[in-house]
Amino acid sequence: MAIDITGRHIEIPSRDKDWVRERAARLERHIGKITEGRLILTGEKRRVTAEAMITARRRTWEAHAEGADLPGALAEVFDRLETQAKKERARQKDHKGKKSARTLAEGFAPAPHSDGAIPERRIVKTAPTRIKPMSAEEAALELDDSLREFIVFHDASSERVSVMYKRKDGHFGLIAPEW
Repeated sequence: MAIDITGRHIEIPSRDKDWVRERAARLERHIGKITEGRLILTGEKRRVTAEAMITARRRTWEAHAEGADLPGALAEVFDRLETQAKKERARQKDHKGKKSARTLAEGFAPAPHSDGAIPERRIVKTAPTRIKPMSAEEAALELDDSLREFIVFHDASSERVSVMYKRKDGHFGLIAPEW
């Protein structure tokens, strides 16, 4: 664990340097072995700014904090780093053991009958919808306000039937056929 402690316009007492090393060792419980660490302390008139950047397991955590005194700024910056590390660890534990999308998709395959034959797929008809003339922006607004996953509309600018759908990333997709 190599942590570079730099003081700009401020003298850092050895007890505070020891406290930083002790707190970094405590941080290693959450993030693993620290491969690189930098702590920059800047002293201005009546405040101390602490900036920390810690790298462990190809992941980097950064935190900034200000305080009226040096120990307060150091404690706050390490509290923020520890909070980030705990959130990351909880997120990793939450994802561990979940099935992949491919495994879930295989579960939706039609189940074979007892004689081994795969059942025929069927088309389920939904309620009819009116195709309204509107622009792509108006279609996006209407789709955003509704619970539907897609909307079929008559594009006013191109005079063609188009389809707008909600994507999994939160954006909208537009299918405009070319004839």
